[in-house]
Amino acid sequence: MMGQPTSDEPKGQGISPSLKSVENIFARRYLLLVASGKTRLLPFIAICLTLLNATTSLCWSTDLDDVRQLINSGKYEEAEAFSTEQVESGIWNEKWPKTLIECLLIQGKAQPANEIYQAAIKRYPTSLSLRLMGVDVLRQCGLKDEADAASRQILLLMQSAPSRYASRDNLIAMGQYFASQGEDARQILELFYDRVRDSDPTHLGACLASAELALSKNDFKVAAETLQRGLEIAPDDPNVHYYLARTWASSDGKRSGEALNKALQLNPRHPPSLLIKAERAIDAEQYEAASLVLEIITTLNPNHQQAIALRAVLAHLRGDFQQEEKLRQEALKTWSTNPKVDHLIGRKLSDKYRFEEGAAYQRRALELDSSYLPAKFQLAQDLLRLGQDQVGWELAKQVANEDPYNVVAVNLLNLNRRIDQFTTVDSNGIRLRMASDEAPIYGQEVMDLLADAKSNLCDKYKIEPNAPIIVEIFPDQRDFAIRTFGLPGGAGFLGVCFGRVITANSPASQTDNPSNWKSVLWHEFCHVVTLEKTKNRMPRWLSEGISVYEERQKDPSWGEKINPVYREMLLDESLTPVSELSSAFLAPPSPIHLQFAYYQ
Repeated sequence: MMGQPTSDEPKGQGISPSLKSVENIFARRYLLLVASGKTRLLPFIAICLTLLNATTSLCWSTDLDDVRQLINSGKYEEAEAFSTEQVESGIWNEKWPKTLIECLLIQGKAQPANEIYQAAIKRYPTSLSLRLMGVDVLRQCGLKDEADAASRQILLLMQSAPSRYASRDNLIAMGQYFASQGEDARQILELFYDRVRDSDPTHLGACLASAELALSKNDFKVAAETLQRGLEIAPDDPNVHYYLARTWASSDGKRSGEALNKALQLNPRHPPSLLIKAERAIDAEQYEAASLVLEIITTLNPNHQQAIALRAVLAHLRGDFQQEEKLRQEALKTWSTNPKVDHLIGRKLSDKYRFEEGAAYQRRALELDSSYLPAKFQLAQDLLRLGQDQVGWELAKQVANEDPYNVVAVNLLNLNRRIDQFTTVDSNGIRLRMASDEAPIYGQEVMDLLADAKSNLCDKYKIEPNAPIIVEIFPDQRDFAIRTFGLPGGAGFLGVCFGRVITANSPASQTDNPSNWKSVLWHEFCHVVTLEKTKNRMPRWLSEGISVYEERQKDPSWGEKINPVYREMLLDESLTPVSELSSAFLAPPSPIHLQFAYYQ
């Protein structure tokens, strides 16, 4: 979304008036605009930008390169020891205290990191990158007021003497600061990160900052393009491969897995990569494996908030709700107002289709920080999947308006306009939405089938849904994917059930491999029944297995049948062990692998 606009992308939104003419940089005008609240980003940035090309890049000494290699390979204790020696010897280079602080924070040593920061900032008061690290240090020490004051001080310093902050590291820090304040993503990219990269094409920090910004907006195209350059600059940096793993996660599971494996091969103790590995183990119902990965992180850093939050998720999934709350409190011990803790716990519960519990956590996150958009948007998605459309769509609209570069939010908002044109039919506790030109053709057949499924399956499994069941059928596979996953893709998925909400592809959306829409809807309605029966607490393989079974009970011609392709897959490595069968539905290498998982 930060690249060239697509047909679904809003154009001309989010541009601060004061930046339409960057040359207009008079400080008095800027301060008047700030006082009136009519500007957001800083016009005085132009001073920094004009000085950037005249600023020579700092050369890392051999010792600094060696310490960076230690960090990148996970030898944090050795890197800390060497950095401590350099700081204590008084070497005049701000990179040493910054490197030492980085090593200490990775290991959860917030108090020693604060001592180093307090001493360093007196010596390097014009280093915005150091000050930005200091905000994190203070938060990890539980010093919220001091952290807020330090954040405000960064803005005051940039206002007072912008010409001091023309170094590349400081410009990246400016961009990161404004990103944390929710400023315009395109301006941050162009005015900070792109300028640094144009001046120094080998600056890895600018590449990683650009990728992080793109990923925060779900703009995987820009992230991939940026990280390709990062691979050329530093092919052995685990951070590059970590970001690549995130970039490809929603579109190419195999490629994402290879990137994650590479990151952990380079650094087996890389905390962000280990977090992804733990999340994926949780998704695949490999809970013991997830615990072992989280233990690696918490052994390195006993106060790692995200790792402890994932342990709270595991406690919830095994029904130990007292331990869950205890771990949540432990995660918030150092930074008690961090909304990311509740957001992460809730997001993972929603990944397990426990949308009510997930929504409750997003509300807790918003109580801590009402401006935290990821929690607001996750809450919107949770409510839409619970069938609470009015509030869900309104929240999605708010996020899209506040953050016009959030790809998923904008996609959903555009989709909502198309859904508004659908025909809606209510009958027997079922609400059907489908394209207006398709409804007269087979809409009644759909309602008859759903009524039959409700009568038979609800009686068989002895459940009575206490809310309407919503079924949406999309003639465009792209719209189905956006409604279901937030982004185009999802090849191989014919229908998805979230509990009381079913999304499905219509016959019009199918090309080379048409399916039986009646079989698909019966399969998905069975999910409604079994998820309602278990309150969304059942293994993925069992839920799919029962639905496949019930398809054939209804009609022996429905469901997957053996074919030459499946035969070959049964005889080679494509066969998934029963103990890992749930994982086969998460990131299949291809649509045929997904269908094979249903057959298996």
